[in-house]
Formats: sequence, structure tokens, C-alpha cells
Amino acid sequence: MIKVLLVDDSAIIRKAVKQFLLEEGVISVVGECSDGREVLGFLKSNQVDVILMDVSMKYIGGIEATKLVKQKYSSIKVIGFSSHSSLDYQNDMLTAGASGYIVKGVEIKVIRDIIKSVMKEVE
Repeated sequence: MIKVLLVDDSAIIRKAVKQFLLEEGVISVVGECSDGREVLGFLKSNQVDVILMDVSMKYIGGIEATKLVKQKYSSIKVIGFSSHSSLDYQNDMLTAGASGYIVKGVEIKVIRDIIKSVMKEVE
């Protein structure tokens, strides 16, 4: 079972993505956070394989949160998840340590496939 943490400042997006990911059967959504600060607190006491990380959030945004996560928990895979399709955002997330980047609005199957693909890199 792939343990996924959903990070987005929109509760509606988190709930919708969670519902679709759970249909897969091999993905377990172990938590939800609304900003980078919450992510760091969550990881202190929870195991996660993959973080689906929004780029633009209050307090600690996705790029900075990804850097901090990768410094402290290098085995966790981070996938950028944003409405920003700009290559600058994508490059910033990848430079911060993300394993991939998804532009919001894609079919949910794409999100599932990318999560599974990122985890295959670990096997």
C-alpha cells in the first residue's frame, strides 16, 4: 500500500483527490495538510511514502516545504501539484527535490499513475 499525504490549501481539492485516489486500492491517503508547516508537524509522527504537494500555500509554500522535507526525510517522494503550468514553477519544484510535477486539471488516472511510477523508482 502506498501511503500518500495530500497537501493543498483547498479542502475541496484535498477531499476530491482523496476520494479518487482511494478507488485505486493500492493507495492509502494517510493524511491531509493545508500548508508546509502542517506537513513538517505531520511527518514527525507519521510514515509517508509520497507527498502530493501544492506549490502556492500560506506560511510555508510547496517549494520551500519540499526542500525541508527532502533534507529531513530524503526517502519520501514529493510530487508537485499546482494550477501553475509555468516551467519556472516546475523547475523550482524539481530543483527543490520533487520527483515529478502535475498540473491541476489532469484526469485523476494521471495522478494515480504518477504516484505509482514514482514509487516504482524505489523498488
